[in-house]
Amino acid sequence: MAAEVLMFLVHLTTTAFMTAIIWFMQIGHYPMLRYVGREAYTTYEQQHVKRVMLPAVMILLLELFSGFYLAFVPTQRLPSLPIHIGLVLLLPIWLSTWLWQVPAHKSLERKFDLRVHAWLINSNWLRTVAWSARLGLLLYALFVSF
Repeated sequence: MAAEVLMFLVHLTTTAFMTAIIWFMQIGHYPMLRYVGREAYTTYEQQHVKRVMLPAVMILLLELFSGFYLAFVPTQRLPSLPIHIGLVLLLPIWLSTWLWQVPAHKSLERKFDLRVHAWLINSNWLRTVAWSARLGLLLYALFVSF
């Protein structure tokens, strides 16, 4: 299998996985956090962060590196515009993650705060929309290329 096809499949898979996860978090998991209860909340949030962080970071890095490969190593099949736009969309995803979501989770690990919880949900829409757009761009690239 050609390197470009393999990298595209890795990139498409990681992006599809993150898109599914972010939608699950946005419409399922994050809204339900408010029902955990104040007594158990900080332990629950600490466990959430502990269990999610390593797998999420590994997939984020794989998505990033495969995206850079596709954007900067010339390919025969793939249209460059959707790949480059998709790579640019990683910037707001990463900035939102590290500047908004991580600090919100850190705050919620200490104590439940309804305003911080609402901020977590509302600010996460940026990542949800950006990952959905990235997946759409990659599916477009798939259908016009293969």
